[in-house]
Amino acid sequence: MSNAPFILTLDCDMYTNNCEALRQAMCFFMDPKTGDQFAYVQFPQSFHGITKNDLYANNLKTIFDIQYEGIDGIEGPFYVGTGCVHRRDALCGSERRESSSKYHKAAAYSIVCTEEDESVAKDKTSPSKVLKHARDLANCTSEDNTLWGKEIGMIYGCAVEDVLTGFVIHCRGWKSIYCTPKRNAFLGCAPNNLNDTLIQHKRWAVGHMEFFVSKFCPCLYGIQRTLIAQRMCHSFYSLWCLSSIHILCYGLIPGLCFLRGQSLFPKASSSWFFLFAALAVSAYSYSLIEFIWIGGSFKTWWNDQRMWMIKSVSSYPFGLIEVAGKLIGVSEVGFEVTNKVVDSEAAERYEGEIFEFGVASALFVPPATLAVINLISLAGGLARILQEGYSAFECMILQLVLCSFIVIISYPILEAMLMRKDTGRMPASITILSISVAVSVCSVASMTIPASSGEEI
Repeated sequence: MSNAPFILTLDCDMYTNNCEALRQAMCFFMDPKTGDQFAYVQFPQSFHGITKNDLYANNLKTIFDIQYEGIDGIEGPFYVGTGCVHRRDALCGSERRESSSKYHKAAAYSIVCTEEDESVAKDKTSPSKVLKHARDLANCTSEDNTLWGKEIGMIYGCAVEDVLTGFVIHCRGWKSIYCTPKRNAFLGCAPNNLNDTLIQHKRWAVGHMEFFVSKFCPCLYGIQRTLIAQRMCHSFYSLWCLSSIHILCYGLIPGLCFLRGQSLFPKASSSWFFLFAALAVSAYSYSLIEFIWIGGSFKTWWNDQRMWMIKSVSSYPFGLIEVAGKLIGVSEVGFEVTNKVVDSEAAERYEGEIFEFGVASALFVPPATLAVINLISLAGGLARILQEGYSAFECMILQLVLCSFIVIISYPILEAMLMRKDTGRMPASITILSISVAVSVCSVASMTIPASSGEEI
């Protein structure tokens, strides 16, 4: 609706928190040496009302404070749909350093110009025609039979149309830049319960997977116009859903084998044991040090690790199923809006950093089931170690550590299922279903996985 040369895009629940933000963005565009390279300036996505230790990891510190700083050095960050200042002609489809009359006229009126549009542009003194044109633009059918959504503006057909649009802009030869002022430029509302957080992550995971399997697949599209590192970064985020497979395997198989006394990893006296232990310790130590380096705390990092595990076994598998259903034509991907309204009791629990479940959501079943399976496996495995002695402990120490880690990090889920009495506890239906599935899985494992013979492995 505007013919301004630069456009600020914000989510409807976000507001400006830094009066200097737009000035800082314009400094990049107006730089005489590099300004003409940039299609958009992306600010970090920030939220107000986050708890002290970021209970649901809504700040996405790993992404915006670490990963995007690195991506900024390889053609610039992705467009995340909000907190972004666009160069109008880049958003409206023009190639970098090209001057196409079709796209510039589209930039002036936000649609592909027809002969009627050109007459309106020439007759600027006619208020009635200008008003009629504005009404036409506001109509839901104004985009029909135009290039809008295909080559101009936001690219449609994907739940993460923002990331897809940014990628297509990069493929036209443009770059982007990351601006991180000390004071947050824009602030929005973050989900304040687990269900809405998981719904949001499922939507992102579905959208990224749709992006990867579309004609704009970063492995194939724009090869001649973008760096391979930029396309690798897009592929990393696009394959979030697939990470659920190996996480589910690590969450299930070692625990069930521990329950049956079967060792999967080298025993403590083996030289290979130290390799496995060193890899695990170094990976988590590096992650923790990196998190503290960007201003986080141990508890914030721990909450981030917990949410990474929960969304990896709930949001991502459900997202993968949705995309698979769409590809084979049995279902369509919907857009679920998250609720930002909360009652007083839930708000009090949120401020106290107590997990909020409350609703009977299918997204709770996988993490709850996994937590119960590992709790049963930990109890059964410890009983076996006490019975068989040091030889069993030496063979299964890594499985003991892994199983214990999953139980400890899942404590809020187990607490909500078995101990809490408030309205934010895990619904009884989800608790019963999760325990039933967990007991069934452990029973099947007891029948199919042979018990340890008691010999050292």
